[in-house]
Amino acid sequence: MRPRPASLTAALLLLLAGISPAVAESVAIIVNSENQQNFTMQEIKYIYSEYIVSWPSGKRIERYDLPPDDPAREVFTRKVLGLSARVAALEEQSRSVNNSARNPSREKRAPLVAAAIVRSANALGYVSLPYAQSLVGVRIMHVIKE
Repeated sequence: MRPRPASLTAALLLLLAGISPAVAESVAIIVNSENQQNFTMQEIKYIYSEYIVSWPSGKRIERYDLPPDDPAREVFTRKVLGLSARVAALEEQSRSVNNSARNPSREKRAPLVAAAIVRSANALGYVSLPYAQSLVGVRIMHVIKE
């Protein structure tokens, strides 16, 4: 029998424990590299709960979410909002349907979230930490460890 690479062994152990390797990753909250504003994790929660909708300058925050099936969204919503990704998405959808959304998020896959943040100093989003570390034009505001 050939020896397994360490990364494969770690992935198999995570799967046996009921955790997919992607879910075990940390998540980075990112902004445009020119944006020097910092928010606390409580403020991030308020932004994603639509209690805070503008930067201190008064400009509207362009809020980006990953799709509910993305493992990074699951980590983000559980750690920041205390909800599953599915429940958070349903709540967002309900606010949209009821016309009570104050600052609806834009749901995009990670490459499109990153591209939007690079284009706009008013954008805020999150992606997996390894992906965020590979990006140019973004700044990591916070890291959420799984």
